[in-house]
Amino acid sequence: MPKPVKTLAEFTRAQAGGRLPGLFRAGWSLDFPYVENALGHYASGALFNFSVYRAPKFDALLKSADRQVSASGATRLYQRAESLLVQDLPAIPLWFTREMAGYSSRIASAKLTPSGWLDASSVRIA
Repeated sequence: MPKPVKTLAEFTRAQAGGRLPGLFRAGWSLDFPYVENALGHYASGALFNFSVYRAPKFDALLKSADRQVSASGATRLYQRAESLLVQDLPAIPLWFTREMAGYSSRIASAKLTPSGWLDASSVRIA
């Protein structure tokens, strides 16, 4: 019978100690639109690698991509790493977070980030 955990700290300790048998729910959405923020969490030993995924070839592809000078070279390596991740599927993606925005005639201007979040520094009152 699974034992519920009450805090993220307790969850993290249980995960790090290998005491999370079976399925568990965790969530993640990108903090910023960069591939490392999506794939880096699956690197061996990564702080938020809750699935404890270990794949030396995946790790090597990420490291190689990070060292690339050209964007196209890095993109090819990240795509290969992502393909490995899809084959191994250490986590099951169930949904994707959607951000919401609204409109008011009291706002003269406002911009959203590429992630869909409000850029508070861009807000101008009408």
